[in-house]
Amino acid sequence: ARANGSVVKYFVRPTDINGSFTSSPDAFGTFNAYVVSDNGINSIQDLQFSPYPNNQTIWHNDSISGVDIRGVVTATAMTQGTTNILTIQNGTALNSAIIVNRRPNDPTGSWRVGDSVSLTGFRVIESFGMTTLNNIAGTRISTGATLPNFVTMPIDTIAAISASAARRPELAPYEGM
Repeated sequence: ARANGSVVKYFVRPTDINGSFTSSPDAFGTFNAYVVSDNGINSIQDLQFSPYPNNQTIWHNDSISGVDIRGVVTATAMTQGTTNILTIQNGTALNSAIIVNRRPNDPTGSWRVGDSVSLTGFRVIESFGMTTLNNIAGTRISTGATLPNFVTMPIDTIAAISASAARRPELAPYEGM
């Protein structure tokens, strides 16, 4: 038993009859972990949660259903490569926004900026250092919601973070904002 909010890293170490073994994927549980929660996944912040140094979400490659993740659509007219995307945000704190990959005939096709929405199912993918949601199930709750305030960062902060490499995990908490 672990306390609520604890992160448990794990690995598998099969041993054959000769005593030979292997650890999969590694003996440190580098990218294998789960978070103990008695409340489930309830927010964008939960989806963005990462115990890893590169800020990859703990939910990478998971299909999640039976949830009620709420937010306001803050942008819709964007593309990432050939994918049409939108962003959903639930505040101005770190990790309060997420990127949604739209697909033909999914419910996001009619969502507009200012719509309050509920996400009830999706697949979480970490792609090029960004957490994205795919295969969306959800509904529009209402229209005309107030958009979250802008988050202002000093340009020196962004420049300092970005100076040493093209992809900076320090900017991950601001993705989609």
